[in-house]
Amino acid sequence: MERPGDRRLLSIYLNDHRAGAAAGANLARRVADAAAGTPREAELTALANQIDEDRAFLHRLMEEHDIAVRRSKVAAGWLTERLSRLKSNGRFLRRSPLSDIVELEGLLAGVEAKRALWSTMHVSATTTASAEQLDEYLERAESQRARLEEQHRQTAASTPLAR
Repeated sequence: MERPGDRRLLSIYLNDHRAGAAAGANLARRVADAAAGTPREAELTALANQIDEDRAFLHRLMEEHDIAVRRSKVAAGWLTERLSRLKSNGRFLRRSPLSDIVELEGLLAGVEAKRALWSTMHVSATTTASAEQLDEYLERAESQRARLEEQHRQTAASTPLAR
């Protein structure tokens, strides 16, 4: 039986992740766009597409529980992602090689948070999504993490930091 506070807590939890998912999807698209014309473009574009699909799946989970998306939290996630672009990277008007590394690290952190979300939803049995479906999203997050780690390794090896 669901206790009154449970639904409120689930709403907070899912909305927090939804805000992070919005920021993550925007960052993934930015990383993919920055890789345009490079050998990394196809892989990063595929990852950005998957990350956006994961955000849509989270939205469907929220609808399934009749949990409204808190636009203020999504806006905060969007704003946080935009403000993160102002990071000090040694360059003012153009991208620095450090931008690629730091943005990939941000994506890695977001994918790990998403993996934890799918795991929590799986073990808490608070969703009607099938265990198999959540297992698929868990495996997908683990695959995304491995792929991003490889992109990060390659990027780090090709920057001035590696010299």
